[in-house]
Amino acid sequence: MAWAVVGKVALRVGAQILSTPRGRAVVGGACAVLVLGPPVAGVAAAAMIAQITAETAAAVAQAEQDEYDACFAGDTPTPGGSDVTLDGLTSEQSGHAVTILAVVKGSVVVPGGAADAVQRQAGVVAIATAMQESSLRNLDGGDRDSLGLFQQRPSMGWGTTEQITDPVYATTAFLYGATTNPGLVDVDGWEDAAVTVAAQAVQRSGHPNAYAKWETLARAAVDTLWDDLAAVAPHPDLDRPELGDDGDRTVPLRHTPDDGAGCELLGDDFTPIVWDGVYRKPQPWGGYSNGKIPLAAMCAIPWAPQHLARCDAVDAIVALNREYKADHGKNLAITSSYRSYEAQVATKRAKGPLAATPGTSNHGWGMALDLANFGGVNQYNMPNYLWMMEHGPKYGWVNPPWAQAGGFGPLEPWHWEFMGNPTSPAVAATFTATATVNNTTPPAAATRTEGTAAP
Repeated sequence: MAWAVVGKVALRVGAQILSTPRGRAVVGGACAVLVLGPPVAGVAAAAMIAQITAETAAAVAQAEQDEYDACFAGDTPTPGGSDVTLDGLTSEQSGHAVTILAVVKGSVVVPGGAADAVQRQAGVVAIATAMQESSLRNLDGGDRDSLGLFQQRPSMGWGTTEQITDPVYATTAFLYGATTNPGLVDVDGWEDAAVTVAAQAVQRSGHPNAYAKWETLARAAVDTLWDDLAAVAPHPDLDRPELGDDGDRTVPLRHTPDDGAGCELLGDDFTPIVWDGVYRKPQPWGGYSNGKIPLAAMCAIPWAPQHLARCDAVDAIVALNREYKADHGKNLAITSSYRSYEAQVATKRAKGPLAATPGTSNHGWGMALDLANFGGVNQYNMPNYLWMMEHGPKYGWVNPPWAQAGGFGPLEPWHWEFMGNPTSPAVAATFTATATVNNTTPPAAATRTEGTAAP
């Protein structure tokens, strides 16, 4: 990770140098002298390059600090802008506002506890967010598979349908995060940021400044309701009683005005889920049945948009593919992805005993892919397979133990599954994954060709 950061900084510094006339002149002149001139001139040119590199590195560091500072400089939209008043809320909306604020009041929102003013500010952010996302209604739908007060998505690890539509759970998830999703408490300096900046850091909305218009209403709700509220404990599934000890998800903000993204969490949107070595069979999620997942609840793989998978699985394969493409000069070739129940029936009809029983295929959960050029049945020495065995688990993608050499079969080097659901029950495996070729004789298995149906 450290070398990746250093590499990014080096590339950015290099780009900054070459973006200025002085930088291009120095680099070009230095290269010419080094090739054509005497050694002394070359040393002088190298010194010039070192000087301008140091200056540019300092400028880049200052620019990054300015981006961070801008998140707290008040350059976001003026609060207010909505004609909705507290008196204009329905009983449903008011009831949800009470629940949200009660949970906020009962939660730790900064390590070690917060002053009342900071606790109230968390309430303002939460109410403004819920007002923008759902109009303070516990919605049973939304964009893709978004649900509930904060429009959180089962496919992105926020919880099950039942959990997300529980206002106490949803509010706790907004505050404390869920799985790899950071919550408000994970945003460094959220209490000093503008309301819309803090909300956007958690929600990652396509409309980052939209929360600002609800700030006046949110403050009125806090001012009116707070003092008489009885605190409600955070949902036990997500509670973080030792808040402050877990710093893995605490990340700073960045200000990105040029691309319209406002202030968001620093770093890539995708946080790699490194496989822990325990195989977990894909499990139900989002309240859906195998092969009955709405297409809108999944995401298309960008370079192969005919293929769909659960959105966090797509995020992971996209990140993995960047590394694969850097090494191979092309994208991973995908032959099969999400398989609907109807497609499973058709596959079973065509393949007979070589296909999984409809309604049981791992492809039916949107968490399995079949990849091309990975070898045929029981062939585990192909370069693509060996590369994937080394790199795939860093992004949560594994060739299941049953599919590997020595497994109980089918022996499929092309079949890969996403281990991104930490709540899936562990399945005992009799051996561990390895990137080396296993020369032992595997159990007898039906002959299958690469890319045919997998469990």
